[in-house]
Amino acid sequence: MKLIIIIGAYFRTSYCFELSKVFADQELPLTTRINFALDLALKKYDGQKIWLIYSIESSCTIKEIGTAQMLNTDNISLEQIIFGNACNVRNNLPTHEISTHVTHRPEQLNEPPSRKRLEAQLNNDKRSATYKLAIILDYSLESGNPCLYQIYRQRMDQPFSRENRPIFWLGMGNPSISIGWLQYQFYHTKYLKLKQQIIASIGAHYYSRQTIEFMKKIVWGNYSLTFKSEAIYWLSQHNSIESIKLLAILAVKQTDIHLKKKAIFALSQINNSKAKAIVSVLAKKEKNTGIRQEAIFWLSQRADEEAIEVLNEILTTEDDPIIKDYTIFAISQLPENKAVPIFYRILQNTSDAKVRKKARYWLDRTRDQRMMNFFMDLVEEDDQCGLN
Repeated sequence: MKLIIIIGAYFRTSYCFELSKVFADQELPLTTRINFALDLALKKYDGQKIWLIYSIESSCTIKEIGTAQMLNTDNISLEQIIFGNACNVRNNLPTHEISTHVTHRPEQLNEPPSRKRLEAQLNNDKRSATYKLAIILDYSLESGNPCLYQIYRQRMDQPFSRENRPIFWLGMGNPSISIGWLQYQFYHTKYLKLKQQIIASIGAHYYSRQTIEFMKKIVWGNYSLTFKSEAIYWLSQHNSIESIKLLAILAVKQTDIHLKKKAIFALSQINNSKAKAIVSVLAKKEKNTGIRQEAIFWLSQRADEEAIEVLNEILTTEDDPIIKDYTIFAISQLPENKAVPIFYRILQNTSDAKVRKKARYWLDRTRDQRMMNFFMDLVEEDDQCGLN
């Protein structure tokens, strides 16, 4: 009988977690909140794993915040877990009545998110270029020595794992202090994966000169290509003159071909006239054939009027047949609705017979593919109707 009671108690506790919000006081510095939370966690959960979570403002697109996908997620958002919506949907309690220590049962976490809340969040996203991003610190408490193993990032309104471990909610973090704390962790940790995650976490902060200066130290410092590539990528997420200048210098002066290509791609992702102009100049004048092809490809992916004019100029004035061939190939990789008008324009405006021949070749392939798709659709329709 005692054994049954013990086993029942184990299963009741193994499918829930504790949420502590006592360190979410805005008046305490973020570093102090982290240290206090770790001290308390060591006393209560020595030998376990815990999450320390705080939020910052971010302007990166939702696609770029992908690290949190490593967690097993449910339909309950982190925002609901922390602010009580998950456990109050059933009880109809106002959010402000939630206590600072909350224990969630599994059936409470299965409640679907409120449709009105999701619609309101969507409207807020449309109105604002920034949103709340959670920085999730994955700590292991090892005999009085807390060790930071990983850092996850996700939007507060996205689903979050309900893995069995305590959560310490630290509230809103000051961006400058957050970046400073993350930089300290970067320089003092021995885990390479964690270092890469820290670079991404700093990059995900809303634009700050601290962010750009840190990325500059990475790309020009004695670091691996992986770290440099990560820093270059996150520079592309900041539409600022400082990041564009740094990427332009990398694209022009960097000796490593791999990093030059990364910088060109990063510039192509920034919706800024200066960044677009730099890619156009590299597509027309870069001496290295491989680098120039990279610029041409990402230029063709824009497929706007300015990009089409540059591509036409290359096809009209370029002497190198390799560059001409690659330019047409790059155009052919666009979606049909973008590629076909460009090829028709080439046929109308280009006097070079070889260029016209290649443009016609890709147009014919497009027609052949459309015809093949048409016949395949007919076959599928016949098959659905039961015809042999």
